Amino acid sequence: MKLIRSLPISVNSLLRHKLRSALAMLGLVIGVAVVLVMVAIGEGAKREVLGEINRFGTDMLVVSAIDREPLPGREPEKLRATSLVLRDSDAIVAECASVVKTAPVRSASKRIKFGPRSTLATVLGTTPEYEDVRKAPAHRGRYFTAEDNASSRRVALVGTTVAKNLFMDGDPIGSRIRVGDVPFEVIGVLASKGTSIDGNGDQDNQVLVPIQTAMRRLLNADHLDRIYVQTSGRDALHRAETDIVALLRNRHELNRLRWADDFSVEDQARVLRAEVEAADSFTAMIAGMAGISLFIGGVGILSILLITVKQRVGEIGLRMAIGARPRDILTQFMFEALLLSVSGGAFGLLLGLAAAFGIGEFTEWTTYVPVEWSAVSLGASLVLGIVAGVYPARKAALMNPIDALRAE
Repeated sequence: MKLIRSLPISVNSLLRHKLRSALAMLGLVIGVAVVLVMVAIGEGAKREVLGEINRFGTDMLVVSAIDREPLPGREPEKLRATSLVLRDSDAIVAECASVVKTAPVRSASKRIKFGPRSTLATVLGTTPEYEDVRKAPAHRGRYFTAEDNASSRRVALVGTTVAKNLFMDGDPIGSRIRVGDVPFEVIGVLASKGTSIDGNGDQDNQVLVPIQTAMRRLLNADHLDRIYVQTSGRDALHRAETDIVALLRNRHELNRLRWADDFSVEDQARVLRAEVEAADSFTAMIAGMAGISLFIGGVGILSILLITVKQRVGEIGLRMAIGARPRDILTQFMFEALLLSVSGGAFGLLLGLAAAFGIGEFTEWTTYVPVEWSAVSLGASLVLGIVAGVYPARKAALMNPIDALRAE
């Protein structure tokens, strides 16, 4: 029996028992699909984080107000960290040599109204430096200026989500909106940044106003939530962090009082890189678990082929009796194992790609399937088919034709 003739015989054999063949492939289909979906989710998250790092930049620190640990005999509510003020932001720029710019921020959630429409958004009071430090340019219109801030003018930039909710397809520039109960003129629309992965939600559902306006006319506050700090470069981050900690501890008299920090300094790129590592670990873990599914699929093929060999003893004996050699029988059953594994891998690949596409299309998750993972999944299916087919094929090839015919 020639090698080329084994293929149609194997195909016909599998098609005669469609349900059995489908059950043999099921484990591989599920295993490959799960691998691709989990990898797509993990890789999508990784790409989002890398994109966020690019948007944040690798030269930024975030100084945030935090709560101090209460001292014995003192009321906790009196120790809330409200000491991060605008003067701290000015001092960081003036006294820390590695710092280029700062953008102080005070934020709150407010109801934004325009005519009969309204939406809930995050209002950020900040300075014009926010545009460079946070890489948040205006897509249309202009940013408020230092003069606007010094004069506490009621001007605002809106995010694309706010613009869509309030103005539909209209041009918001020059319109009057109400932030809470305070009227503001819209002077710009921020470029879209999408959903943040650092816990700040939709970055387009924001309204930016001058910080003096926010603190005096809108929020009635005298302290900041955080200060975004732009350093002179990636290599200056550590030095800048050390200088900022020393400066603020001195300004807040924490050393004299022997108190813990009432602020924190974070390297956002470092935090996000940790998330990349977590995404890689998640992908590896899930891929390992899905590999178990692939192994189970290989066991399924092995079991089905053993049953097939047992049921086709007479056929094997007859073919050997009319001249088929052991290697012809071996080749036929190996072809059947390979067909099952390749078909299972292909169906699993299509199912996994469709599922990954559906998740990315109909949810907020970003998905991405690397080409190499598709190749690895198909390659693993092929290897499993070969491994699972060796024992049943060898068992069939070593049958004695006389004993096989008698068993039938």
